[in-house]
Amino acid sequence: DATLALALRSSQGGQHGITLPDAAQLTSLTVDGQPQPLRQEGRDVSIPIAPGAHEVVLGWREDRGVRALFETSEVGLGVDAVNATVELTLPENRWLLYTHGPRLGPAVLFWSSLFVVAGLAILVARTRWTPLRTGHGLLLGLGLTQASFLAGATVVVWFVALGLRGRYASRLRALKPGLFTLIQLVLGLLTVAAAAALIHAIANGLLGTPDMRVAGNGSSGNLLRWFVDRSPAALTRPWALSLSIWWYRAVMLAWSMWLALA
Repeated sequence: DATLALALRSSQGGQHGITLPDAAQLTSLTVDGQPQPLRQEGRDVSIPIAPGAHEVVLGWREDRGVRALFETSEVGLGVDAVNATVELTLPENRWLLYTHGPRLGPAVLFWSSLFVVAGLAILVARTRWTPLRTGHGLLLGLGLTQASFLAGATVVVWFVALGLRGRYASRLRALKPGLFTLIQLVLGLLTVAAAAALIHAIANGLLGTPDMRVAGNGSSGNLLRWFVDRSPAALTRPWALSLSIWWYRAVMLAWSMWLALA
């Protein structure tokens, strides 16, 4: 289902033509809030326009559903336009991976965050402060990207603390009994916090919705919005790459099973 809202200003009356996508079926047409007869010939729709400013709204239905690579409708406005906004609403059961369109539009920031996490995982593995190898760190970071920053930081600090505890075990035993007990207590509390963070990450991955960190022009994970200040008669056609939410569930299930075995 698609809707096209236009603000027209005409110096003389006449018929204004709008070109709909192939096989689109016009379902509604209003001018200044008043319903108009549906005049569709193939892809062309004629709109009666009187002199002055008018608000026109068209609604139509296309014989296509959501697919992995979904491009917005091919619409001909009849004349060049200004201040064009294109919105795409994705169902809740889609996992958004990437978007493409005019510069003033949404961006999926998850991939840049994943790049930073991968860099940190490699850095921590190289320092040998933790028992984690590079591959383990990358897999762990992949799942923790769906948790909060605090939860991810808690798990990393826990691994580093345990690594240092094992490396300097002999020096710790030489400390005063009270200080040694305090360190052990802090490690125990940190272990509980890290376990809670991992459980939260697993639950959020298996039951929640993917946080792809979509931002830009008021967009979100399910509402994508692009803006063009000057548009040709052929309206811009941004697109989005998405998969079924079950692909996300499968990835997080595999990660959870790996985490349990590791």
